[in-house]
Amino acid sequence: MSTRRWFLAMLLCGLVFGQVQAVDIPDADVIVIRTPLTRIQVVAVSPRLINDGLVDTTIARQSSTGLPVVGMGEQVYVAAAVGGLSSVTTFNWSLTPPSGSSATLVDAPKIGKTFTPDVVGDYLVTLGMTHAGGDTVLTQTITAARYVGADRCGQCHPAAKASWEKTGHATTLTRKMKGLDTGHFRESCVRCHSVSGNTSAKNPTPGDSDSFADLARDLGWAFPNLRQGAWEQVVVGQTPSDGVHRDGVWTIDVKNSAWDNMPAELKAMSNVQCESCHGPGSAHAADGFAQANKKIGNSLDQGVCAVCHDDGHYHVRPHEWEQSAHGKVWSRDYAYAGGSCAQCHLGSGFIAQKVKGEALTAANFESGVTQSCAVCHNPHGGGNDKQVRFSGQVALRAMVAGQAGIVSHEIDLGKSATCAQCHVLRPGRDVPGQAVHYSHQSEMLAGIGGYHYPDETYISGSHKFMDSPCTTCHMAIPDRTDPRSGKLGSHTWGMYADGLYNTIGCASCHGPLQDFDVNGARTEVTQQMAILAGLLPRVAGNPNAVASFYSPTGGRGSAEREMTQAEVNAAYNYHFVQGDRSQGIHNFKYTRKLLADAIVSLRPATPAPVAGDFNGDGRIDFADLFMFTAQFGKSTASPDWDARYDLSGNGVIGFTDWLMFLDNFGKSVAAGKPVLVNNGRNAHGDFALVGSNRPSIDQEHLGVTLQALNMAELRGYGVYISYDPNALEFVRAVRAEDGLLPVNAQTPLSVQVQEPGRVMVADATVGNQAGSGSGALADLIFRRLGPVGQASVQIDVAQMADLDFGLNAPGGPVHSVEAPAVYALIQNFPNPFNPATTIRYSLAEPGDVRIAVYNALGQEVRTLVDHYKLAGEYSAQWDARDNAGREVASGVYMYRMQSNGFAQTMRMVLMR
Repeated sequence: MSTRRWFLAMLLCGLVFGQVQAVDIPDADVIVIRTPLTRIQVVAVSPRLINDGLVDTTIARQSSTGLPVVGMGEQVYVAAAVGGLSSVTTFNWSLTPPSGSSATLVDAPKIGKTFTPDVVGDYLVTLGMTHAGGDTVLTQTITAARYVGADRCGQCHPAAKASWEKTGHATTLTRKMKGLDTGHFRESCVRCHSVSGNTSAKNPTPGDSDSFADLARDLGWAFPNLRQGAWEQVVVGQTPSDGVHRDGVWTIDVKNSAWDNMPAELKAMSNVQCESCHGPGSAHAADGFAQANKKIGNSLDQGVCAVCHDDGHYHVRPHEWEQSAHGKVWSRDYAYAGGSCAQCHLGSGFIAQKVKGEALTAANFESGVTQSCAVCHNPHGGGNDKQVRFSGQVALRAMVAGQAGIVSHEIDLGKSATCAQCHVLRPGRDVPGQAVHYSHQSEMLAGIGGYHYPDETYISGSHKFMDSPCTTCHMAIPDRTDPRSGKLGSHTWGMYADGLYNTIGCASCHGPLQDFDVNGARTEVTQQMAILAGLLPRVAGNPNAVASFYSPTGGRGSAEREMTQAEVNAAYNYHFVQGDRSQGIHNFKYTRKLLADAIVSLRPATPAPVAGDFNGDGRIDFADLFMFTAQFGKSTASPDWDARYDLSGNGVIGFTDWLMFLDNFGKSVAAGKPVLVNNGRNAHGDFALVGSNRPSIDQEHLGVTLQALNMAELRGYGVYISYDPNALEFVRAVRAEDGLLPVNAQTPLSVQVQEPGRVMVADATVGNQAGSGSGALADLIFRRLGPVGQASVQIDVAQMADLDFGLNAPGGPVHSVEAPAVYALIQNFPNPFNPATTIRYSLAEPGDVRIAVYNALGQEVRTLVDHYKLAGEYSAQWDARDNAGREVASGVYMYRMQSNGFAQTMRMVLMR
């Protein structure tokens, strides 16, 4: 069981084990106090903790909302949050109950203390703590009351009641009792679908607080056998029966349902009402509300929702939330999160300013609650789908660098409009020269907010046109039977965990994907970020962090030296992309443009005309590239320093020099002419193009892999590749995964588009490293524009170098993508297998190919390939999981290939 761990949560351990323990909490502990406040915490205990035995169920018998208002017989849990107190040595607890009560405080392992109120009235809990600063005494009043029902609440709160009546909560038991959508509904479900404080599935002990359970016991009501409402056709000319749901000439007959036969007293306490979330209201509705304490619960804490929505089995949303970043944000008090921070870092601050438009003051804050269920969902309102607070059009307002003033951008985000309330830039504050706040996913999605260089056009990707883009991707739900998936999708908002990618939201547009490096886009962004980082100064005292600005007095993000304005602007784009945290996935086109323009802005203004001719042949070509990369990363302190390669003269052979070299690549002086020499060790080496097996190439694109063949010692290579511009559009080239060259090369892959239909790709190792034999070098990604033939991609010219910089050029003819003579589906290997196997196949002609795995019943288990590919030999891997990520059982499986009219099926055996 994984639990949330927070710095100040150690205070709870002191209660549980009788002493203050270390800063972290052992995994055995479940209830965690996540607050920097010093107070007695009323602890929420969800049914999951009881049902799954995660607390001592001999003591903790009932779930709890964590509200300070409860019904009689409903267990209360309290714990100490010591806040800023240090070296706490003693905890002295006491309980002062009202007259006639025999309630006492007892230890509740892994929670704190507990008692069960047995009469109506106020119970005063007192805690005295001795610590390094002296003694502190805290008190907390718990009110025990009776339930009065929503009709009584509506007498004083008519607007709230009217709004609540439009929600699903208001009819949830009514619908079930009428036979509508009964599903799995059974007697134990009633506790959460009615006014009841105890929702633990294992301990449904009623008290004496006039809850639904108490009234049902007193009335002798037994849970009925529910029938599904029957669809019947309405006879023309007749009035339909009093059905609730109608569809054209069909209606559901719900007459004489279990709801019709339910006593009026129970109907009045049915469904999820006001007191389900606020606690029993009899004390609140008494004496003209003269009490200083209104004697009603009013909290945004997720524990209020968890009492019904977190049983650990069917209902799991709050537990999912605990896995999310929202659930791991430290709670705050007003003093800590005051000002503009509170509107997003305190749940009550969000409600006050974002929802109600109120000024932020200490009076309207509930300290300690962050982004919980009721912050994003409106319990009282059903106006928006899923009761989200905001939906639809959002006006983003960003200080767009490079343009005058605030720029407003309208975007329809659907349900994701709620996310955009906080995941936005701070206008006027997140600008060049400041540290970006890292909460600007909405602007990134919309394609605004970065530094826009003058006279440049900034286009945006298509993700912003999706219906509710944030929730579509981040809340897509993988199958929960895979233990890794508990951290993905739904209310975890997670996209990656323990090797599992949540690509379900991507599949409708891109087809089946294995990861988020769609068509190599994420790899390209990573390379751009590395280049840009290498051109910028570091933070003073932190050589691993890129600076945002320079200040002589220092500060977060301040540089080790004074920065130029060009560096400040470029650094802003670096942090704008880095803080978005998607590595380009949210808006790749916009991300790539921001980074590319930032890199260009830092290129030396006047590079030397022929800087980079290291071998003196009057031409800057592949030979010079191989020599340059061998020196990359060296400085004047290096024992074999060679100043020829320091083109910028700054004492380091780095990305500035690399950019200067690429600016001059292909140039020549005087009589410099290309000379193809053959003095190296790779005389028998060759290159070939084959169809790419790179994961996550989608259905609109085509991948081609550049391969090296029979290399004796390959330090670097350069090739010119031609392609049919009418059939293909070049997108990018990225290093091949598990390629022949060593993976620790520091320079990016060199790619230059010479003209439409021709691209140069080159790479070389850093230092004295080489690769031998055969293997992949780079993947070229193309967008398909029309019919693609086998000769649509070809190698024109190639050259390779060895460790002594000896050069060779392949001596064979032009190399096109290799094509086998036949279609074939090869027997998987290994077979039998566990836990994975490889399936090889070949295509004689280009075309769409589909390979799927089926079980013994003929049901499809997993789609392995569903893409367009060139003719060639390929392989696909199956990890013995289905399309939902679940491990499949041992047995015999079939796999079938279909392409261009060819079809073949093979058998394989999985042995667990």
